[in-house]
Order: sequence, then structure tokens, then C-alpha cells
Amino acid sequence: MTTRYNTSIYHNIIGFFNGLKNKVTWFNLYRKTYSNYLDIILNDFQKNYPIKGILRNNEIKILNSKDEIALYSLLEIHKNVIYDEKNDYASFDLSFFDYNLKKITTYGIKQNLDTLLAFNNGTYENLPVKNKVVIDIGACTGDTSIYFAIRGAKKVIAIEPYPKNFEMLKKY
Repeated sequence: MTTRYNTSIYHNIIGFFNGLKNKVTWFNLYRKTYSNYLDIILNDFQKNYPIKGILRNNEIKILNSKDEIALYSLLEIHKNVIYDEKNDYASFDLSFFDYNLKKITTYGIKQNLDTLLAFNNGTYENLPVKNKVVIDIGACTGDTSIYFAIRGAKKVIAIEPYPKNFEMLKKY
């Protein structure tokens, strides 16, 4: 059976180039983070975990997933984050931003890299949440719920069905 998609050639081309841009961006992040980045990329592609990663400062990390590979690359570019590897939480210095809060700690970073993006890249900054009720469906560990609250949401309702994430969410 053939599946037919209702996308234009234009959108297919744009999608292809956006995907390519994303791969080049991650390649460059890995290159800047790991001295053995080619070995990491090859093993990640083949899903040969764990992978021995050698950071540019010669620190060795045992990487058990694609998320862990990406984690250290994102930490490399986000200097306002202090990551506690043993307890898997990150403290963010938010004093550079126009937030009601100047410091935040989030949990479960290895499984929720979006935390690093939410508090650094402006991933959600264009969402009109000020003075609104926000329902965060799939709240994961609560990072976006906190983000919406410090951005002025009147009320945030966090819904998370996965028990492990929900337990971390309750820490807040």
C-alpha cells in the first residue's frame, strides 16, 4: 500500500534543508565538545552504547544514550548552567534574563534536555502566557511549567502521565 502525503515539493525541500541544518549544528556542537567526536558520532549512529566520550578538557564521560551525548554539548554552550552529574540536576543563573526569578534548579536533566533549551534559547519566549492559565500537557519534569510561571502565567496546570517524571515534577 502506498501512503500519499499532502505536502508540497517546496515544503519537502524546506524540510530537507532544515533537517540538514540541524545535523550540521549538532555535528559542530559535538566537534566543539568532544576530542573524539567522530568516534562518538559513529558509535551513536550504530547505537553502540556505552560510548567513552573525551571532553576537550580531557575529562572522560561514559555516555549511555544520545541524550547524554547531547547533554554535555549543550552544557558547553550554556555557561549559565551548573550541572550536578551525580544527582542529575542543573542550577540555572537567570540573572541575564527578564524573569521574575534569578536562579532555578531543575531535576532529571539526562532525560529532559529541553530544560537547557527552555531557560536559554528562547524556545517558548514568544508564547503569550502572561496573565493566562496554561495547561502543560506532558510536563515531563516540570521545567516548562516553571518557565511559564516565571514568565507571568496566572496559573499553570502540569499534567504528566509517566510516573518517574511525575515524581521529579513533585520536587518543585
